[in-house]
Amino acid sequence: MSKIFRVWGDIIHDSRGDPTVQASVQTDDNVVGSAAIPAGASKGTFEASIVEAGQAVKNISELIEPILRGVDVTDQRLIDQKMIDLDGTSNKEKLGANSILGVSMAAARAGAKTTDQELYRYIASLDDRKSFAIPIPMFNLINGGKHATNNLDIQEFMVVPDRISGYHNQLSAGQLIFTTLGQIMDADHISRSFGDEGGYAPNLDTNEMACDYLVRAIKDSGYKKWDEISLGLDVAASNVPPTFDMTPSRYLGFLEDFPILSLEDPFPEESWEDWSKFLLQIEKSVATDKKILLIGDDLYVTNPQRLQRGIEEKSTNAILIKLNQIGSVTETMTVMEMARTAGMVTIVSHRSGETLDDFIADFAVGMGAQFIKSGAPNEAHPERMTKYRRLLTIERQLLTPQ
Repeated sequence: MSKIFRVWGDIIHDSRGDPTVQASVQTDDNVVGSAAIPAGASKGTFEASIVEAGQAVKNISELIEPILRGVDVTDQRLIDQKMIDLDGTSNKEKLGANSILGVSMAAARAGAKTTDQELYRYIASLDDRKSFAIPIPMFNLINGGKHATNNLDIQEFMVVPDRISGYHNQLSAGQLIFTTLGQIMDADHISRSFGDEGGYAPNLDTNEMACDYLVRAIKDSGYKKWDEISLGLDVAASNVPPTFDMTPSRYLGFLEDFPILSLEDPFPEESWEDWSKFLLQIEKSVATDKKILLIGDDLYVTNPQRLQRGIEEKSTNAILIKLNQIGSVTETMTVMEMARTAGMVTIVSHRSGETLDDFIADFAVGMGAQFIKSGAPNEAHPERMTKYRRLLTIERQLLTPQ
């Protein structure tokens, strides 16, 4: 049994240049696991609390290390529970979700190394899972809302290669469409600066124009809209300006006019009734052979209590999963298990302020998520590409006979 010998934190900087924390866990046989914590610009009101990066480092060394020293590094649930109990608050406001999650993820990495397993296999073993598949990527090619300084209200305009087989082919499609989109915008003399998540951040006359550009890029790249590549929208309704029309009829118009597979956060996080009614409308009025995904992000914030309400009220058929919204590996696993049992589609997601840490790629595979969001497949944004490249490595491993 490998026991935790040392726990510490360091201050690093995320993709926006903001300070964040990297936590490390060392065992008594000198195995070290480290993990870096991202941050969101568009945050749900009910996300777990975080503390300033310097305070997180202090909390890790002065408060967390003493209670974890000597604990079996592979006992993930005990490690997480000890930190949750030490914090003692409902939203981790004492220690900070960034302090707890950093150590939780670092311990998982150390546990995987100690047992000589790839991280995704180790995570799967914690969940008693034996089969693996690569989640379908949702590429955020046009950034708006709080992720950009342009005039688009909708936060994310994504392409989803949901009917292209093989992750390597899906990634290639995303990269080609991204390049083609840039060329089309250049030809139309549209400024193509970049947003937080590596996608283009153009000023366009309407939000619908962004969808038009994506459809053009899909076609010009040689792919078929809907039959091979779909679109996804993240409205981030709790953050849109009051001039944006958040009505079911407008959203149904989007679904009729464009090959949209997924719609995320179309209503504010406390408008529960709107969600349930709209899910029924989608199921009754949108004729398609695909399951249109109504995704809750700010609605749920990866919180089991809020998810339970969503299950009872039939608010959505899909959930976005972000580890730092709840603040520990095992709590995130619990939420995914709840969603899976309820028949929901699960999408593991990055944050807009990201690091080079690729933990979520392994986590998505290990937990059997159907989709993953990690921004644009933009080589100039390594904090996005590390996740996509890690999935390529995992795919090769899964295709190679053991």
